[in-house]
Amino acid sequence: MIVKTSGVILKEVKTQDSDKMLTVLTSDMGKIRVSAKHIRNSKKNSGVSFLSFSEFTLSEGKDIYFLRQATVIESFY
Repeated sequence: MIVKTSGVILKEVKTQDSDKMLTVLTSDMGKIRVSAKHIRNSKKNSGVSFLSFSEFTLSEGKDIYFLRQATVIESFY
């Protein structure tokens, strides 16, 4: 299922060579975990930086979401 939401990135952890695990606070889904594959070497990286308020398009997994697209609305850092 594809989900669209907006939220603030509270935490980012670098995993493997080019992946990140994000903790995002949203108004409609609360605090969620998002896996961003191949993000550190991508143009999508601008939407997934620490303390940025972004709009996300996510794929829903079992207990985690997977990032499909991110667009920065405002950056606080």
